[in-house]
Amino acid sequence: MTQSGSGAASANQAEDFDQPRIPGVRYRKETRCREEVVEIDGQPEPRTVEYTVWVPVPPRDWDRIIVNALTCAAIIVTLLAVTGTTAGIGTLLAALIPAFIAYGVALIFDVVWLACVAVEWLERLDPARAKAARTAGWVSLGISMGAVIAFGHHYNETVAGVVGSMVSLLAKGLWVFVLRYHAVPLSDSVAFWLNRRRQKAAASLALAKQMRRLDAYDAYMAAAFGPEAARAHQISARTAPALSHLADAAPWTVPDPSGTPSGHAAPPAPTSGPLPDQGGQEEDSGPDNGDETVLQFEKPAKAETIRAALIEDAAISDEDLLTKVIKVHGKPATEKERRRLAETVRRTRQRIEKKSKAS
Repeated sequence: MTQSGSGAASANQAEDFDQPRIPGVRYRKETRCREEVVEIDGQPEPRTVEYTVWVPVPPRDWDRIIVNALTCAAIIVTLLAVTGTTAGIGTLLAALIPAFIAYGVALIFDVVWLACVAVEWLERLDPARAKAARTAGWVSLGISMGAVIAFGHHYNETVAGVVGSMVSLLAKGLWVFVLRYHAVPLSDSVAFWLNRRRQKAAASLALAKQMRRLDAYDAYMAAAFGPEAARAHQISARTAPALSHLADAAPWTVPDPSGTPSGHAAPPAPTSGPLPDQGGQEEDSGPDNGDETVLQFEKPAKAETIRAALIEDAAISDEDLLTKVIKVHGKPATEKERRRLAETVRRTRQRIEKKSKAS
């Protein structure tokens, strides 16, 4: 029969270990547990054994204790001030409106400046942003104090009204000291860094919310309209570049001479024969008429298709971009025409990206 661990100690008896101690440091006894295995006749059984250790006790943080006491005092004084102000102003207003409404309205006078204190706390690290809340808080406090003084004057107790209004001023003063303690001044460089990080975080949060809203719109359309939603999305993705092109283009569009013909004929104009495709450039639309407007709306120029694809995905590969162009404008008849179209798409992409960087 064997037993691992401390065989001399009883199973229910705590073990006290001697530990080196640092002079001047207070210690307290703490009970802990450990696992040990008892083995009899080759059958191990685990058990939990309690033991005691002495752990150092950190010194009292008097700064934290004082700050907590100051915060508690500010809360208590604020509750008393709100109670007194609400009772006084509510009694004054009860002569004009029902009592329960009067006291509810009276509560607003102190809630407003307390809300300003809350905003000032949130903006404690940015004095410029906290200034507006601080100013509004003092103004609303002055209005509240004036209402209490008016209550005392109404009952011919102006002095009592002035004294009662000072309670709110004292509560506000305590909160000023609490905020002043926590609002540690920051250097210009640290404040700049913190402000930039907050801007980036706010931008990411706003973008995430808007993306979630857009995804919700898409999900609703897919659930409510089914296949029609997918068709509408495809139509809007294809026709949006053509609409912007029609809005900005002149009646006669001059093609870029750097474009290379791709061999794919453009749709015939009403007054002329077929014109060669301008290598991803905008086709010559001829005189502005209704028929050609409809024609451009249904099949935009290759340059517009490429521009729309780059807006959607700037890192799209040339092969995927060529696939999109073929999907919109049709497949070339021969392999030679496909190679020429690929070269046209590549050159047009370079031109669009170059103009985009220049602007």
